Amino acid sequence: MVSLPLPVDPPVEDFLPLSIVSLLCCFPFGILALIFSIRTQDGNTCGDRTRAERNSSMALAMGVASVVLGLLFIFFTSSIQLAW
Repeated sequence: MVSLPLPVDPPVEDFLPLSIVSLLCCFPFGILALIFSIRTQDGNTCGDRTRAERNSSMALAMGVASVVLGLLFIFFTSSIQLAW
């Protein structure tokens, strides 16, 4: 009898590059994105897919929020300086 290997799910995306870039845009949300990215990697390592998926979605949300808030801050501060 030949035993077939069980299908292995690919690891959940951790969005680590986005988290690192988001540190430059809005530091508090960037730190949260980095923490959730690291927790996603831990979930992938331990084999806990549900925890990894939850942390991955939070890392993505915090990363995107950080970039958007950083760009809004840059836009508004530059428009205020132009108005003066």
